[in-house]
Amino acid sequence: MKLLMKKLEALLEKGGTKKDITMLVISGVSLILSLTGWNPFPFDLAWISIILCGIPIILEAIIGLVTAFDIKADVLVSIALITSVCNGEDFAAGGQDGG
Repeated sequence: MKLLMKKLEALLEKGGTKKDITMLVISGVSLILSLTGWNPFPFDLAWISIILCGIPIILEAIIGLVTAFDIKADVLVSIALITSVCNGEDFAAGGQDGG
């Protein structure tokens, strides 16, 4: 299980800061477009932000819990993200950025 978590951590670290900034810019643009109501797709554009920024946060929380039984901010942000999605608050979920 720890080997799997190490591989997952390595995957999350690929691309470094450049990848992180690109994902944040794309997420921000998708949230702004969602807020303005422009929607060329059959889903709310806030979902782009949920996927790009939310999935890594949730994975970091899982890695921390599994490898070190560490409960940190990622766990709380993950709970807020999942709760927002479950309540249909796509824009609120898309705004979860770990900070």
